Formats: sequence, C-alpha cells, structure tokens
Amino acid sequence: MDVGTMEAYRVWWVAELRGTRECPDIAVITAERDHLQDLARQLQTQVNDTMGMLEASQLRVERLDAKFLHVRGRIRMLQEMLADQWEEPMAVAPLRMERPAERHRRSRSPPDSGG
Repeated sequence: MDVGTMEAYRVWWVAELRGTRECPDIAVITAERDHLQDLARQLQTQVNDTMGMLEASQLRVERLDAKFLHVRGRIRMLQEMLADQWEEPMAVAPLRMERPAERHRRSRSPPDSGG
C-alpha cells in the first residue's frame, strides 16, 4: 500500500470517527498525490542542478584561489629580489666605487711633511 492510499484511508477514517460519513474521492486524493510527487521530482531536479552548479563554482573558486596564491608568492619573490637589488646598489656599490678611488689618491698624493 503506497502513502497516498494510506492517506486516503486515514482521511476516510477521520471522517467516519467524526460522524460525517463522507468518504473523500480516492481519485482526487490520488491525483493530488501524483501532483505532489511530480513537484517533488521537479524540486529534486532543481536541487541536483543547483548542487552541480555549486560544485562547479567551488572548483572554479579553488582554481582561482590556487592561482591567486601562486601569483602572490611570485609577487613576494619579486619584491624580495627588488629589495635585495635596492639594498646592494645603495649600500655596497658606492663603497666599492669609493675605495679604489681613495686608494688611488692616497698612493699618488705626497706624504704629509708635517709642516
């Protein structure tokens, strides 16, 4: 016995107990049950479609997140490389450039006679 038939019997027994003795038409109840089952199937299809779209969106989000992390890592690496390059030319290169010139001047300049 399916749920729709059981519901029809329940409605009939409730009517009997109340004394109305009106038996609902089984065809009406069956048609309503079939309609509700169709609606349930349609809703299930919509839920499945929506879940599929959500899963696809989640995969896209995960891929974009991975790309973002990759790009952010590359940016940090480039920032570190730039920071290293800015530190070296500003701090190290001028010292290297001055020292040979100073040595050259010292070697050519006459010693102080203490005059």
